[in-house]
Amino acid sequence: MTYTEISTEFDIIYENISKGGAPGLIPYEKSVILTQAAEKVVESLVMTDRSLISNLISVYSTTPLGSPIVDSKINPNSFLFALPAISTSSILKILLESVSSASEEFKVIPINDEEYNLAMSKPYRYPRRRTSWRLIDSQTTTGYVEIVGRPGAVLTKYKAAIVRYPSPIIVGTITPQTVRGVSTPQMTDLIPSLHPKILEVATTLAEQYYLDKYKNDGS
Repeated sequence: MTYTEISTEFDIIYENISKGGAPGLIPYEKSVILTQAAEKVVESLVMTDRSLISNLISVYSTTPLGSPIVDSKINPNSFLFALPAISTSSILKILLESVSSASEEFKVIPINDEEYNLAMSKPYRYPRRRTSWRLIDSQTTTGYVEIVGRPGAVLTKYKAAIVRYPSPIIVGTITPQTVRGVSTPQMTDLIPSLHPKILEVATTLAEQYYLDKYKNDGS
C-alpha cells in the first residue's frame, strides 16, 4: 500500500465515522493519526510477535563510557553506556538488556525515578543477585544509559535489543509542520501485511479525534 492508497482508505474510514458531518482532515492531521497508529501496532508486536518488526530491531553492545560525563550520573557508583548512534527520540523501546563483568552476566531491570528513590530509602540499596538496574530517567535525552550493578561488580559490557520507531506516514505536503521530523510524503517502513492493522488502529484514533474536535466541544 502506498501513502496515497492508505490516505484514500483513511478518508473512507473517517467519512464513515463522521457520517459526512465533519470537514475532511488536512494531510497533517491524517499523517499524525496514521503515524500514531503505526507506532501503536509496533508497541503491541513488541509484546506478541517481534518477527513482524524485525527490521526495526537491532542488537547492540558497547563498553562503558569514560570520565567526561561522570558528573551526569544519578548514582555515583553506576556505569554509563552509550546508546546507538541514532537520536534517542528514535528509540521506541529497549529489550533483552544485560550487562556483564569479567566473570558474570546480570539481567538489567529498568526502574523509574520513583522506584529508584524507594530502593535508596531501604537498607538493601542495590540490585538483587544476578540483576542490575537501568535508571530510566537518566537516558531520556542524554544518549546513554546508566546502569547500577551489584556492589563491587565492575561492569564491562552492556547488551540490548534496540527497537526504533517506524518511519512516519506522511500522506501529503505538510510543511512547515513535521511528523517525527519528516514533512515530505512517504509510507511507513513496516511490512505491507501490517498496513490493514494500521488502518484498523487508525479507525479508533480517528473516532476519538472526531469526538474530541467536533462533538465534545459542542460544535
